[in-house]
Amino acid sequence: MQTASNDIWLNPCNLCGSVDYERLNYRLATLHRCHVCGLVQHARQEDDLPEERLLSSWFFETALRRLTYQNRETTPMKILLIGNVPEERLERFQDRRLILNQHSGRIGSAAFAPEEFDMILCAQSMESFPSPSDLFLKSRLWLKPEGLLVAGGANWDSLERRISTKRWLDYYPEGRYYLGFGHLRQYATRFGFEIVSSGTTSNLYIISSVLFGSDSISVQIASIPLSIAAQLPRLGSTWWGVLVKRSLATRPLLHSPLERVEGVAGFATAGFQTLPRQVIDHN
Repeated sequence: MQTASNDIWLNPCNLCGSVDYERLNYRLATLHRCHVCGLVQHARQEDDLPEERLLSSWFFETALRRLTYQNRETTPMKILLIGNVPEERLERFQDRRLILNQHSGRIGSAAFAPEEFDMILCAQSMESFPSPSDLFLKSRLWLKPEGLLVAGGANWDSLERRISTKRWLDYYPEGRYYLGFGHLRQYATRFGFEIVSSGTTSNLYIISSVLFGSDSISVQIASIPLSIAAQLPRLGSTWWGVLVKRSLATRPLLHSPLERVEGVAGFATAGFQTLPRQVIDHN
């Protein structure tokens, strides 16, 4: 089901299923923020694939080093790497303890077996996924029990975005959904994941580019005080999280009538799809 918002048709919220939006206009960008959960989406049609953006190499390389170091078992760890990662970065995955599969493009086009992977590592930044709900749903299907999902993305709650949303959007023009840490926590709850480690990191290059329109050395030096301030909890340029697959979500988190969210990808309480309607309504 879609709802009209002036000149564009919007799907129900990818996170909570609501169709109650607030329109935000920033220069050439038009955003819609959900009144229920606060998730912000770019005013683009679902069929338009956003431009893929990769996280900085330190993000997934650091996660990989830590997790493989902890893997003392003789059985190799099977990893799904999501994102069009260049060949030179893949060299770091050459380890006898690792079995690597790589996928880029739409998540729905991948055909992996249920409970096939020990870890799913998203090198692709979350704002460039057509549907975060699809990613979480497929990750739950493909991960073994207690399997790990490692993801990150541009932080909507970052210090530089709070200072200048217009210039921040100029830096991330092709994003589809813009998440903060609170949205990550809600996605985790709906899909039966537990966040075991998370945080944000400040990036001097991003801060100087967003706020001053330049990444020159002198501008980066001038941006150091802001970079230090952005190290406060949840204010960094990029959010990241390590999530472990747990039981199914224990409750449906609905804020609109069931008929408005049934059959929608954003209705992320997948564990309730087989329950009778009266059970869901009662909860």
